[in-house]
Amino acid sequence: PRILAQAVGIDEERPSRRGAGGAIDVSDVRGRAVVVKKLKPLPIEAIVRGYLVGSGWKDYQKTSQVCGIPLPAGLREADKLPQVLFTPSTKAAMGQHDENISFEQTVELIGRPLAEQVRDAAITLYTTAADYAATDWSRILTHYDRMLALTSSPIVRLNRAVAVGKVHGAAVGLQALTGLAEDRAFADYFLLGAVTAQLHWELGDHAAAITALREALAQSCSAPERRLLERRLAACERRERSPIW
Repeated sequence: PRILAQAVGIDEERPSRRGAGGAIDVSDVRGRAVVVKKLKPLPIEAIVRGYLVGSGWKDYQKTSQVCGIPLPAGLREADKLPQVLFTPSTKAAMGQHDENISFEQTVELIGRPLAEQVRDAAITLYTTAADYAATDWSRILTHYDRMLALTSSPIVRLNRAVAVGKVHGAAVGLQALTGLAEDRAFADYFLLGAVTAQLHWELGDHAAAITALREALAQSCSAPERRLLERRLAACERRERSPIW
């Protein structure tokens, strides 16, 4: 609560003025607070897929479908899908696992009008965010700068370095990574090496990128993450151009 109060500029030591009936005077907190409303969550998770990964890949291997949606034969893991898919799942209770469901099952749970509204909103959000060219990296960097004012989290610093590289160039992005390798949080965290490799690669320093990718592969990561790193290492060794990230 104290951090949040500082974030919105509320002076905790100064009592708020109250109007009739004990209500807070709006002018006393305008521009320094937010109004929240308690809502009841939907019993589903709205998932949109543009690529064949995770549980969708497992479904496809068994049925050639994802959440009841037929897909072409011959797709490989992490392939881009022919079209964006809305693939909802149940929202299981704590300690239980979510399960993929079809759109018609979603309709049974929350009704067709709401199901269609959730589907359309989720797909719109995904397709907007997926438009890489429209990504406002300057705005993202501003958000990370604000987060760093609240916490010195090494993960925030790593994510900020990615945004710095997008806004100011890979060389400046590498400078933003200074000191992170010594942080214990990255003792077994492959993404630091992956980000370092990407920035060196963009600068055309293939040798440094290869070293960083090999260091990333020495860290703990999932099987799909390892395959991605291995593909990038092979491409870097062939002196290919750096991929978009």
